[in-house]
Amino acid sequence: MKVCLDLRAVTPGAAGIGAFARSAAEALVGHDGDHQFLAVVHRSAADAFKPAANVQVLVAGDNWAWSEIELPALIEEHRIDALFSPLFSCPVVRSARHVITLHDVFPESHPELCTQEFLDFWQHRIGPSLRSTCHAVAVSEWSKGLAAEKLKLSPERVSVVRQSVSPSFRPLEPEHVAPTLAKYGIRGGGYVLYVGALDPRKNLDRLLGAFLRLSSNDLTLVIVGRAVAAGYDPAASAQQLGLGERVKFLGRVSEEDLPALYSGARCFAFPSLAEGFGRPPVEAMACGVPVVASNRTALPETCGNAALLPDAENAAAIADALQAACFDDLVRERLIAAGRARAAEFTSDRFAADLLAAFEAALAGPKEGLWPG
Repeated sequence: MKVCLDLRAVTPGAAGIGAFARSAAEALVGHDGDHQFLAVVHRSAADAFKPAANVQVLVAGDNWAWSEIELPALIEEHRIDALFSPLFSCPVVRSARHVITLHDVFPESHPELCTQEFLDFWQHRIGPSLRSTCHAVAVSEWSKGLAAEKLKLSPERVSVVRQSVSPSFRPLEPEHVAPTLAKYGIRGGGYVLYVGALDPRKNLDRLLGAFLRLSSNDLTLVIVGRAVAAGYDPAASAQQLGLGERVKFLGRVSEEDLPALYSGARCFAFPSLAEGFGRPPVEAMACGVPVVASNRTALPETCGNAALLPDAENAAAIADALQAACFDDLVRERLIAAGRARAAEFTSDRFAADLLAAFEAALAGPKEGLWPG
């Protein structure tokens, strides 16, 4: 099988879909088999991309015409069997079997939690993409079920893939953590960590309120990520709550610094209101950190019994979970052990096998798009 991997989401420092796309490429390229890959990469990532013998790299163009006209022509020229897009979209013109990724369908199920940019993208791109794609992958059973319900997709034409996290996410010894923490002015074991986008869907205002309720004033709340929603300012909320210097906003940090930031944390907090999968909690688990997530959407499926899952809309419940994850030794020991076991389930081999099975299903299944017409 010859597959084109659309890796344009993999740019320096990319999180979310970019991290998913990078993990997918690493899993597929390293998997045993006779498959060949054409990797379409963003110009900014071309120099850093180190392909294997079974991968040909192609630098993508930057405009609409390249995506919709030149890419399908190149796919035909290279005799590609399947095009895999880690994004929600694919070219309208089909010259191979298209497989897109449905990370979630929040514009249909939770529009109030979406940025205007994402709503606009969804309105203009999801219909043409579903008419062009032959198969879809979902990042959780929860996302698959919601996609089938909200988009009226045939469940047999949606495959669930269990993604992996990089081996760099592992417990680090204090001496390896200290230089990174010193760079950001934080103390090992002295902070609660959040990693992710800064937008209302991530429930940061309730996280701030919960942090304020903790019995100890010695902890700092460290928030890593960039703002993605216009007008949303959790730093202003922190000031209004009187948290002042007890909250540090680091912005986007390098991928190399994340394992140390996870490993040095007292616990990891991710009380999101809606997630199609929820990658950061698994990264934290892999680093041996107790995790507090939430009881919403795909997070119970992702975390299993390896995290505390309070009600996302109850700041007091989130505070109680943080208190236990930070200061109850028995709870901490259980979460650390269960978390490392849970994270170990998300392997590259299983991710690759899931993706290849989805591509095979696309080749064996109907040629028409998921939406008719």
